[in-house]
Amino acid sequence: MDFSSTIDGLILLFSGAAILLYTSGRLFPKLIKSEAALGYKAPLYLVGAVITLLGFSAIVHVQL
Repeated sequence: MDFSSTIDGLILLFSGAAILLYTSGRLFPKLIKSEAALGYKAPLYLVGAVITLLGFSAIVHVQL
């Protein structure tokens, strides 16, 4: 059984979750204040959500 797609999905899932934690201010809260001032907070939320959904769909697709 080949687990490479599952591992790719997990990597995407954790990467997206880390981006979402960063943009919500739970990871490096002082750094996100400067990002928010520059207007990068909303696009980072979108990127984190898309990466998380891609990871989840890769894992679910392998299971089906």
